[in-house]
Amino acid sequence: LPCAAIRDADFINWRFFQHPHHNYTVWAYRPFIDQRWLGYGIFTVQGETARLVDLILPPEPTLVRNFLSRAAHHLVNDGTSRLETWLPPGQAITRSLMANGMIAGKEPFGIVPTVKILHPGLKADWLARHLYYTMADTDLC
Repeated sequence: LPCAAIRDADFINWRFFQHPHHNYTVWAYRPFIDQRWLGYGIFTVQGETARLVDLILPPEPTLVRNFLSRAAHHLVNDGTSRLETWLPPGQAITRSLMANGMIAGKEPFGIVPTVKILHPGLKADWLARHLYYTMADTDLC
């Protein structure tokens, strides 16, 4: 990820496992015989809707398809009929999700990502193309 908030164990523990109002499930994505994570997805379920709150995966369409199919299998078995997420348009992972059946829609809360650039070498146009954010970067879910 060229530009994103750090998502280390401290962040994941604080943001998800210590959250006072929501329950989350972390799904690691790793090869069958390897313990090294290639990425993860964090889900919360409300009624029949599952939200993919955070997603860190290499944007390879086959890997994304494998992750989504495994997630969908478990979510459907648990009574979920809809999966939604918010990701920035134009990112490779967003394109991979859409290539694997996710449909673009409007962000329901009207959030407009904004930043104040403090580093003199960081350009707004580069940041607009490379900033990666998910629902985890808000406190809405």
